[in-house]
Amino acid sequence: MILKNILLFIKKYTIIFVLLLITQLVAVVVIIFSYGVYMNNQYNLAASDSDELDYKIFFIEDDEGNSFVEMSEVVANFPEVFEDVEDIISTANLRSVGRLEEGIAIDGKKTKNLDLYSEFRLVEGKYIEGKFSNSSYTGYIEGEWFTPEDYNSGKNKIIIPYDMYVVNDEKWEISGEEYTVIAYESADNMFSPFSDNEIVIPLEALSDDMQPKRLWIQFERPLTRMEYENFFGKMEEIFGPGKLQYDDFFVVDVDDEKVMKTMTMTSVIMAVVSSLAVCLIYRYLLSERIKTTAIYRICGSTSFDAVKNYVCEMVINLFVTTVIGVLLFKYELEPLLESRYEWFNQIYSGNQYLVLVAIYLIIIVITNIVTIFAHVRKSPAQMLRALLK
Repeated sequence: MILKNILLFIKKYTIIFVLLLITQLVAVVVIIFSYGVYMNNQYNLAASDSDELDYKIFFIEDDEGNSFVEMSEVVANFPEVFEDVEDIISTANLRSVGRLEEGIAIDGKKTKNLDLYSEFRLVEGKYIEGKFSNSSYTGYIEGEWFTPEDYNSGKNKIIIPYDMYVVNDEKWEISGEEYTVIAYESADNMFSPFSDNEIVIPLEALSDDMQPKRLWIQFERPLTRMEYENFFGKMEEIFGPGKLQYDDFFVVDVDDEKVMKTMTMTSVIMAVVSSLAVCLIYRYLLSERIKTTAIYRICGSTSFDAVKNYVCEMVINLFVTTVIGVLLFKYELEPLLESRYEWFNQIYSGNQYLVLVAIYLIIIVITNIVTIFAHVRKSPAQMLRALLK
């Protein structure tokens, strides 16, 4: 009966039906968008309290100076560690130590320990060069920089500073692995990005016997509380508790109570406004169907039956347009808006969508029930007299 009424409604009042669907669809999208814009501004205000974008994490060592985390674990697990934040990482670098068995003289002192520098980013789980790598070193080296393939191939290639350059010495054995020198610092220049005793090496080329010392990450914006907890929680889970050391960093924190109040306020205000538009359309439809309602009432249908039928029709329409509206925003509009509103991917979750939609539906259903009841509570005679006016 209800589906039959909906099909008749669509057939007889096609333009009004389309207008009703568009009104409901726009209302859902506007409610979700309005909440997102407001919360995005709140995150911007919270982020303005600090410009801290650099995070340093140290690998804890034993008494012999060996890190508790193996290098093989680091290289293999970084893609998973960075999975949720790789889109907001500007660049990252891992400082580690390798051993040169025969040693090398630097500034008159012989050393066997070499500082290794691996700058990188991750895109879809693949290592690429850091944003500053090639651009920073260009003009200061003789030879070629690493190719994009070098960052994931595991080929043993290195670039060395000026102080370590030895003519025709293209092969180095570091921590049990042989490495090819593909470039070297062209001069001992004070503006050069090379640090003393620092060899540049792709992350995938680091051998298992090397020791990870420090991870430095520069983000494009501060982390939210959720991002911070998920990121460092994942590191602790993968590498084990008590193996990493880091200070508490600044995070963008928005109070949970404030979030709930914002969701409620946004949903209520927008639902009330949109329900007025929907109520006007329903009122028009009810007036157009007053003859049908009067006949049903004469044939024995009660006011409750009429209210029930109309409410069921309305709820089905609302459910369909709400689902379409949420999916449209989630999969079409949200990805487009993330370029303009940088916090959008942190604002929306399943719970947020559920609360926003639930409040909207409750308010719009209640207001329309009042409209429907005010219409059908009239007697059949009153309805028919209204048609003659």
